[in-house]
Amino acid sequence: MSCIFGAIALFSVLFFYLGTIPLAVQVWEPLVKEELKKYDLEEYTPVVLAILAQESGGRNLDVMQSSESIELPPNTIKSPSRSIKTGVHYFQQSIERMEQTDVDLDTAIQSYNYGLGYIDYIKENGGKHTSELAEKFSKEWAEKMNWPSYGDTQYVYRVNQYRKNITE
Repeated sequence: MSCIFGAIALFSVLFFYLGTIPLAVQVWEPLVKEELKKYDLEEYTPVVLAILAQESGGRNLDVMQSSESIELPPNTIKSPSRSIKTGVHYFQQSIERMEQTDVDLDTAIQSYNYGLGYIDYIKENGGKHTSELAEKFSKEWAEKMNWPSYGDTQYVYRVNQYRKNITE
């Protein structure tokens, strides 16, 4: 059994470094497209698939790790379709706020991990996501929450690793 988990971990690392989307993520593409279409955001399909790949690799029932976006504990959602519907709705909110505040797409992507407040933070600090601003935001919020860390400071890089080889 440990060989199977080792193989899964190895393939996950390979998918990440090759920038390809695992099959366990690709199977959700039709539902992702369907949900994005409700918001007229189909052009963001590669971004959402890359987010899904980063969040769970398709290996968790809460495939988009979207429970926390509706103020539930992590992995509370036990239905992949509900996770995608919830995750796409949250992504839509990120895109809407991105357009309202005139920040870049990387800021919207990072906000999927940090929360929508990250968009306002970037707007107040130049309007463009940087790894330095992500680090600063993370540190500030970790201190505010009295947590050892806050979010994934490399989230945009990781999502874009998956995204770079996706074509429509």
